[in-house]
Amino acid sequence: IHIEICLTSNLATLSVEPDEHPYKTLINSGISISFATDDPGILRSDLFDEYVRAIKSASDEIDYLTLKTISVLSIHHSFL
Repeated sequence: IHIEICLTSNLATLSVEPDEHPYKTLINSGISISFATDDPGILRSDLFDEYVRAIKSASDEIDYLTLKTISVLSIHHSFL
């Protein structure tokens, strides 16, 4: 199972603040996640913004190795 996390979209449409989002629980549970944007044309966000939101909301819980793992899993689960 791989889950895409769209922090900007969840904030805009569901009012879920990044620090309240359950993605940290998913990571700690061993579930494969990636950060994504689902409508960058409307929300004016890109993948860099998603990573910045994630880092700012969990800077004490997400280290470099975790971010690298998320990026590698994102590529692994893509259609490349």
